[in-house]
Amino acid sequence: MNKRNRPSRQRRERLGKQGHRGHHEMKMDDSVYQLRRQVIDIIYEANRRLQANGCPRLPRQEVRIVDGGKKNILGYAWMGCNIVHINKQTCEGRRDTSEHTALLYTTLHELLHSVLAIDHTESCPLMSTYHDYSVTDEQAWELFLGYFL
Repeated sequence: MNKRNRPSRQRRERLGKQGHRGHHEMKMDDSVYQLRRQVIDIIYEANRRLQANGCPRLPRQEVRIVDGGKKNILGYAWMGCNIVHINKQTCEGRRDTSEHTALLYTTLHELLHSVLAIDHTESCPLMSTYHDYSVTDEQAWELFLGYFL
C-alpha cells in the first residue's frame, strides 16, 4: 500500500481504539500483555518466513486484544490499516482443541486483511469467512506465504 492510500495517523489511532460489533479494547496489564505477546510472536515468525522466501518484511502492526461483543468473532482487522484486533478467547485457546492453531490461523487471516487488504475468499481455507478447523499449522503458513510469493 502506498502512502497516498494509507490513512492518517489520527484515523489509524481512532480505528485502533474503536470497537467492532460490541468488542472493546482491553486495558493493558500483565495478563493482556502475555496474550498480546503470543500474537506478536506469530507476526515475528511471519516476518522470518517471508524474509526466508525473499519477500519484504510486514509493516509494523498495531495489535489489540479485545473482549466482549459477538463470541463467534475470533478477530478482525481494518483493511489495509495495519491494525489487528484479536479476541481474548482466541488467545486463550478456548475455541479449538489444538490451542495454537486457532490463534495462528486467526492471526494470519487478520494479517492478510490488515496488510494486503485481502477480502474473504471462500475458495481459500485461510481467507474463508469461517474458520476451517481442518487446516493444520503448516498448511496455514503455506497459504499465508502464497499471497506474498
